[in-house]
Amino acid sequence: MWYLSWQRRGFAVVADEVRALAEHTTRATNEIGEMIKTIQNETKSAVAAMEAGVHQVESGTIEAARSGEALRNILEHINAVAVQVNQIATAAEEQTAATSEISGDIHQITNMVHQTSRGAQESATAAAQLNGNADDLERLVNGYGCCFPALWMPSMKRCGPGTPVGTKATLSPGITVLSRLYTV
Repeated sequence: MWYLSWQRRGFAVVADEVRALAEHTTRATNEIGEMIKTIQNETKSAVAAMEAGVHQVESGTIEAARSGEALRNILEHINAVAVQVNQIATAAEEQTAATSEISGDIHQITNMVHQTSRGAQESATAAAQLNGNADDLERLVNGYGCCFPALWMPSMKRCGPGTPVGTKATLSPGITVLSRLYTV
C-alpha cells in the first residue's frame, strides 16, 4: 500500500504539473491570442493607412498631371508673349529706322528751304538791281528821245513823238520791271 500512496503522490505531483502546464499553456494561448488580435488590428490599421496612402498617391498623381498641364499652358503663354515682345521690338527698330530716315529727310528739306530762301533773297536782290537798271535805262531813253533799234526788240514798234516811254510791271512789293520801251 505504501506503493499505492507513493503512486498517488506521484500522480498528484504529475497532475499538479499537468494542471500548472495547462494553466501556463492557457495563459500563453491567451497572450498569443491577444498578440494575434493586436497584430490583426495593427495590420488592419496598416492596410487602412496603405489604402489611404494609395488614395493620396492617386490624388497626388492627378494633381501632378494637372500641375504639368498648367505648366505647359504657362510655357505656351510665355512663348506667345516672347514672340509678341520680339515683334514689338522689331517694329520699334523699324520705327526708329523710319524716324531716323524722316529726320534725315526733314534735315534735307530744311537745308533746301534755307537754300531756296537764300536763292529767293538773291533773286529779290537781282530783281531790285534789274529794276534799278530799268529805271536808269528809262531815264536814258527819256533823255535821248529815241527808241531802241529793232534788233534789240523786234516786237517794239518804231516810235515817234508822243509815244509812251514804257510800262512798268510790279513783280512783288518794291520790285518793278520795265516791260515795254517806247520813246517820246
